[in-house]
Amino acid sequence: MRRVSVLQPYVPNYRVPFFDGLVERLRGDEIELRVFAGGPPSSQAARKDASSTNPWERRIDSRELSLFGRVISAPRVPADFFDSNGVIVGLVGSQLHPYMAMLRRRLGGARLGVWGHVASYVAPPNALDMHLERMMLRTADQVFAYTPSGAEFAREQGAEAGRVTTVMNSVDTSGLLVEIQRLSEGGALALGGVVPGRRYLAYIGGLDQSKRIDFLAQSLDRLWTRDRSVVLLVAGRGDQESLLRRAIERGQVIMVGYADDRLLAQLAAAASAIVMPGRIGLVAVHALAMGLPILTVDWPYHAPEFEYLTPGESVHVLANDVDAFAQAMSWDWGRSDPKAARWAFPTLDEMVRNFATGVCRMLDT
Repeated sequence: MRRVSVLQPYVPNYRVPFFDGLVERLRGDEIELRVFAGGPPSSQAARKDASSTNPWERRIDSRELSLFGRVISAPRVPADFFDSNGVIVGLVGSQLHPYMAMLRRRLGGARLGVWGHVASYVAPPNALDMHLERMMLRTADQVFAYTPSGAEFAREQGAEAGRVTTVMNSVDTSGLLVEIQRLSEGGALALGGVVPGRRYLAYIGGLDQSKRIDFLAQSLDRLWTRDRSVVLLVAGRGDQESLLRRAIERGQVIMVGYADDRLLAQLAAAASAIVMPGRIGLVAVHALAMGLPILTVDWPYHAPEFEYLTPGESVHVLANDVDAFAQAMSWDWGRSDPKAARWAFPTLDEMVRNFATGVCRMLDT
């Protein structure tokens, strides 16, 4: 049986079904998958979304280094990580382990795969990082790009088409769809604080800088002066949740807890839209499955999953302005039946199948 090792900064809960499925599928191809992962970086620890140790996971030590004003994760990669037929690492130019993997590959060691956004979506491009990542794209035996635009970028940077896999990054929505079908007429009212006659919006995700919680808090302040009938149901944790304290104290925001499948189904029944002024990532998949449009702003740092959405239908892009966003939150976005599927979305089964196909290509090239 061949062996493939994957290096992860940490394993969040939403990634567990993906690795479960990938391990099982690759086992059918006589490939053993191991995941080496540390703990969540300080910037994400407050989300409290790290999973416990899984059967396919090996925990490793990790530290954070400050270099030229940037905080860099530096996992201590054990030697047996490279004792594999193939290794897969994140496409990150500012970390050391991809270069170790490239060197070992040149010396006849494990095949190399890189995965991630591939292009610079969520931050301004750094010239040095871009140069180093371009070198990785050209060297890797397989590039696993989250979305079609990332795959196209890899090819433009010199990666051969046969060495690029479009993953179609997704999450497990099977339980959510079951919970939506189970909803009773009063399913939304099971949420604490939800009462008939008020209008509700939802927020789903981490409460940290990437999601622009400061912008959201200011928008809620403006909305309070305009329309006090709108309530925001917040499912998420993070190091900036204190910025919502004023809105919580006046009853404008209700913190509803961790977004498991049952809670997401209740949000789908209660809310008319999802608000996300900051980075739109995998919340795009949840929104499509829940049948709720996303309200966002014209901002350059959405993640690649933004391209799953259709402007004017599943996403409404407002001006990057607090007053404009507050006004949009006050609009009546209508209510849809969450049991009636509205939009297609990439599934976890498709992601597992795509990734497994890329792993086999990487090993057989």
